[in-house]
Amino acid sequence: MTQEAQHELNRFFLRYERDPRAARQLNKLTAFAVPQDSDHVFRGLLNKLDQAEGRLAAERAAARPDPQSGLLFTH
Repeated sequence: MTQEAQHELNRFFLRYERDPRAARQLNKLTAFAVPQDSDHVFRGLLNKLDQAEGRLAAERAAARPDPQSGLLFTH
C-alpha cells in the first residue's frame, strides 16, 4: 500500500472514530466492545510492555555502531 493510500484510509476511518453514533454501534458488537475497566484490567500487562520496551531501547543505545570503524561497540 502506498503512503498516499494509507493516509486516505486513515482519514476515512478517522471520520468514524469521532462519530459517537459509530462508537455506540461498534460497542454493541462483542468483537469491538471495550470493558469500562479496561485500564485496570490491562495495567499490569501495559507496565510489563513499557518495561520491556525500555530495556530494548537501552540495549540498542548501548550497542550503537562506531561510525569510524563500522564495528559495534558497547559502553
